[in-house]
Amino acid sequence: MGRKDPSMANEGIKTLVSAYEQDKAEGKSRYWDGDELADITAHYAIDRRYAEAQEVINYGLRLHPHHTLLLIEQAYLYIDTSQLQAAQLIAETIADQTDAEVIMLKAEILLHMGLVDEAGRMLESLGEDDDMEIIISVCYLYMDMGYEELAYQWLKKGESRYAHSERYMAVMADYLLNSRQPDKGIEQFERLIDVDPYNSSYWMGLAKCRFLQDDYAATMEACDFALAANENEGEAYTYRAHCLSQLDNQEAAIVEYKRAIKHKGMLPEVGFFFIGNIHIIAERWEEAIQAFDEVILLTRQQSDNEQSSLLLADAYAQKAVVLTQLGDFDQAHELCDRARLIEPGETHFDLVEGSTYLADGKLAEAMALFFKALSNGKDTETYYTVASYLLEYGYVKEALPYFREIYAEDPAYKDVSEKIRLISIMLGQVNEFFFYNNLSPRPFGREAIIDFMNHPAYADEIAKAALKEILKRMS
Repeated sequence: MGRKDPSMANEGIKTLVSAYEQDKAEGKSRYWDGDELADITAHYAIDRRYAEAQEVINYGLRLHPHHTLLLIEQAYLYIDTSQLQAAQLIAETIADQTDAEVIMLKAEILLHMGLVDEAGRMLESLGEDDDMEIIISVCYLYMDMGYEELAYQWLKKGESRYAHSERYMAVMADYLLNSRQPDKGIEQFERLIDVDPYNSSYWMGLAKCRFLQDDYAATMEACDFALAANENEGEAYTYRAHCLSQLDNQEAAIVEYKRAIKHKGMLPEVGFFFIGNIHIIAERWEEAIQAFDEVILLTRQQSDNEQSSLLLADAYAQKAVVLTQLGDFDQAHELCDRARLIEPGETHFDLVEGSTYLADGKLAEAMALFFKALSNGKDTETYYTVASYLLEYGYVKEALPYFREIYAEDPAYKDVSEKIRLISIMLGQVNEFFFYNNLSPRPFGREAIIDFMNHPAYADEIAKAALKEILKRMS
């Protein structure tokens, strides 16, 4: 039930779409059944070929005015393109308001509008509480919309009757995964694999659970089994890429992200965003710009409303990071402004632009943006980002109070203890160094101090004198 059923990708639909496209190319005008045209529309929509989907709907409604499935597809297309009011209007024009697919459609619209209680009451009108098809449809709707607990309430309705049914077990496994219960999810997916060892979706469910446990080797192993069952399982390439990136094998990760894009395991713009960030880590600035430009282009193509895409805002910000490294400060500022138009009040963009000012030697302007970011909520991560930017661009004295603030809140946070000790050396504050070093679970010893003496970051006279004094006191 519902357009976004994975079975839409089967060979029958592909054959139908090919026949339709051939007729269109040859200028033929044969009769098409309304249900067939609805399936073709859904295929295009799932591939985000929205203009082509709309063209099929227009053609279909000329042949079959008021056709229920075509009107449902029109409404879903409006949902896909963030036109909720238009979707709602279409849904209300459908003749049979008691049709289960119409009720599901209207409930989804209500959930998109945040009217959760109203959606729940509508879904309760679907029929028998323990009907398998209804349970599955409602569960996936709630899970797709992020309401896992509501999905679980519906799952419980069918437990006594369907607990040993493979389809029910699969929904339960997906619920456990979506609700971030990987231990239980693994048990459930392994049971499903015992039933059907060649089901790639079960292997991918297992892989995702392993990924939640940060077990990257086991995740990739499960992905390999998924690919053995189905070489076009795009998500397997996606998760292999994520694992390789976490394991700092960034070049191999790029290869897998490109495979994921090719096999539709992730949206192309999302894949290029990950690739762009890898290029930033490797300081390949030109390649990073190319990747983020691809994200910007693809994202704009998918929406007439630029302000609807949070990914676009993040792409602007990441490109600004790269341009800052290349010294193109004016364009970096412009991109931060564009990002703010999409997400007003987002702290991250103030931090990025603040770093641009630091790179340009404009401390006062940078601090104004940092204070603005901190005023939105003095969380530890924001403090750490501000401190790290200041340290990166040589404002050592200015960075120290922020690192101290973090240490006061959480002494074990990231590498804050180490940063304070290193800054203390750079500023010649020997007593401060020993204070934090003695409190650290991993204190610096004589060998580390000797290594610092040979490091260019501690080559000035103040740092050298501090290191000599520290060695003397350690003797």
